[in-house]
Amino acid sequence: MSTAIALRDIGERQQKDMGTIRHRTMSKLHTKSSISSNEDLWLDTPHDTESSRLPLDARSFSPTAVYWISPHGLLTKQITILDLSKDISVPHAGITSDYKEQVRKTLKDHSFTPKVTCHRNNWIGLKYTITDDQDNTIAHWTHHWTSVGEATLSFPEDSPHSAHPISLRNKRWGLRTESFVLNSVPYFWETDSLWHSTNLTLYRVVGSGEYQEKVQVGKYAQKWWGGLVTGGTLVVDESELDGVVACLSLVVVLKKKRQRAAERRNGGDQGVGFVEQKQLFLQSRKQLLSRGIPPSERLRTIAEDGGIELSVLKGVLDKVNRDLKQHSRKVYSRQMIEHVVEQIDTLYWESGAQRDGEEESHEAESISDDIQDTTTLYQADDLTLDINIAKLPTVFPTSSQPTSSTPITQDAHLNSLTKLQSLSAHRQTLQNRLNTYRTLLSLLQPYRTPKENIQPNLVWRDAQLAPELGKMRTLAIRVAGRVEEKVGGDVLVPATAEERDEEDEGFMDGEEDVDMRDLGNDGRKKLDKILATW
Repeated sequence: MSTAIALRDIGERQQKDMGTIRHRTMSKLHTKSSISSNEDLWLDTPHDTESSRLPLDARSFSPTAVYWISPHGLLTKQITILDLSKDISVPHAGITSDYKEQVRKTLKDHSFTPKVTCHRNNWIGLKYTITDDQDNTIAHWTHHWTSVGEATLSFPEDSPHSAHPISLRNKRWGLRTESFVLNSVPYFWETDSLWHSTNLTLYRVVGSGEYQEKVQVGKYAQKWWGGLVTGGTLVVDESELDGVVACLSLVVVLKKKRQRAAERRNGGDQGVGFVEQKQLFLQSRKQLLSRGIPPSERLRTIAEDGGIELSVLKGVLDKVNRDLKQHSRKVYSRQMIEHVVEQIDTLYWESGAQRDGEEESHEAESISDDIQDTTTLYQADDLTLDINIAKLPTVFPTSSQPTSSTPITQDAHLNSLTKLQSLSAHRQTLQNRLNTYRTLLSLLQPYRTPKENIQPNLVWRDAQLAPELGKMRTLAIRVAGRVEEKVGGDVLVPATAEERDEEDEGFMDGEEDVDMRDLGNDGRKKLDKILATW
């Protein structure tokens, strides 16, 4: 269908050259063309003519990051993306054979932790959770069930990759060009060939109207694994677009490519389901099991050595092959294959649908178990613990006692329970007080040895501050000498601890007393004199 739309408008020049208009339908892929792929001009025509006509910006493409998209298929549970930027030593000059060989060698010689991993929520679902190398969720991916539908990438509010959801859709319905918008800037993925989608190019659109241009942002290439398997090398210029956004948008485009391949296999737009895929797989296995045994050279040699004629050997092999085919028709019948496929399909649907319900039931059971554990008292529980005392019932359970129990027993139980609870509360109070005292004791621990922990920080003879005070006194004497030269008179300098000790000893020996009041008056006069000169 998409091919018919793309080939609807054919130029007159090609009609004159070829003589007739060629119509290529997706249901006739086995029909060989009379022109080789190298001579076919349509193979070089991009799928969306509107995008291909945009002029390419003159600046050269200089990628700054290299990623490897791991090969994956329709039923792959995880899609891993590796960052090879630091290990690729070959400069980029296009994804050539040498460059691909360097990528292959790098993957072989190194072990990498996936930079991004896409986890499918269930085997047949279309919702993915995307995590980084630290297993943190960085995005969510919701895909459509057809190749022409819209896929959405949603990011957290504080995401460094995108501040808004990104939607990928066909630029024109039915065509393979996928476009998206990031921060009001349009981007689109375009196939390099009309028929082959092994090479893709990512462009950014700049300008508006007739001044629009496209700038190459990324390039993807893979080898041909078939339409249902994708994965290969991606180079991106991260100065133009975030590398994670480029990788995730490519993964979405590759999934749509696999969907288109599955739809083509079942005849255009009808689509191929899970049942059809399993049926085709089982039929291919049946053909392998039903294949006849050919007469090999080794078997002929053994027959000749044993004296068995070749005609006898041929007859035996024909009979074995006949029985083998008959056995295959009986055991691997069409009804049996359909029955097995239906069972597998039912199993997958039930596993995918019941997963959420089972999780909710398990969660509800765990919550009920937790509630029951907090209120249920068992026979082996220690009744000296506060948590078990709180579980004791206020009403004595009379069901386990003789029928002659009286209300006095209930009162005694209530009194004992009240006393036990009060003792438990008093014990808790004492425990809190003990914890407080232990905390204070740990805080006062440094004061147990004051000479080692406290005295070095105080001002005394052997303290660390004593040499500094000595230096300060020397400086004070020098300053006093300079002031005395300028002003005149005597300038007093405070005595050190040693001099004060000597003065105290002299005073104790009966030396002449000093009138401290006169000294204070003299000092004040000298200070006033110094201030007056300033």
